Formats: sequence, C-alpha cells, structure tokens
Amino acid sequence: MKKSVVEMRKRAEEVSRKYPDLVVYVMDKPRKHAVICANDWVYRERILDGWNDVAKFKNGKEIK
Repeated sequence: MKKSVVEMRKRAEEVSRKYPDLVVYVMDKPRKHAVICANDWVYRERILDGWNDVAKFKNGKEIK
C-alpha cells in the first residue's frame, strides 16, 4: 500500500471522528498522491477523472 494512502486513511479517520455525520472518502490514482474528500459532487467528479475509491469512513470507523 502506498505511503500516501496510509497517511490519508489516518487523516480520514480523524476527520470522520470530528464530523460524525459526514462520510469521508480516501481516493487514489496511479502516479498521484492519495486524497480525502467529503463532498459527494467532488467524489463523483474524481471517479469520472479516473480516481479509485480506497476506503470510506464514518463516525471514525471504516465502512465498505
């Protein structure tokens, strides 16, 4: 697993604890750094741009 994915998973878990009703996505794309997003519109646009959904967090717990 990429180092940036591991870092973003930790960050997404923290953000989802801070905002428990929000679903936080960890996304990755080849030759790019992993990112997190919590906006559905941004999530859909990234999927169309070729990003992959790695993990989802809600309430500090991974869902998927």
